[in-house]
Amino acid sequence: MKDFLEEYGRVVVRGDGKQVAERWEVPALVVADAGSRAVGSLEEVAAFFSSAGAQYISRGIVGTHPVLQRLEWVTERLAHVDVRWLYLDQTGAERGAEQSTYTLRRDDAGRLRILVALLRDVTPPTSN
Repeated sequence: MKDFLEEYGRVVVRGDGKQVAERWEVPALVVADAGSRAVGSLEEVAAFFSSAGAQYISRGIVGTHPVLQRLEWVTERLAHVDVRWLYLDQTGAERGAEQSTYTLRRDDAGRLRILVALLRDVTPPTSN
């Protein structure tokens, strides 16, 4: 799980929508205070995350570090995971964070895929 989260964070911050989409399974669901959204295609995932890199860079964020807070394997293939994502600047200093909970499924090839993303607490980036 740790390897999955670290690589997922890297491709999200880079804005590599295609690589992000490869870590999702559709249909999927994204839930946040602003509302919920059903995701019906990997193309939707890729399009959404393709602009993420520029958004992170504009806020001075060049990396993330996932802090695994809870992992529960519900079955052999389904897991719930709580993650605190630390936003990092070019010096490696923390510049904010967000908390997310994911439901993941291990596919027939053994790869983890996100089915549900619950976006929770966000600590805004701090300035230098």
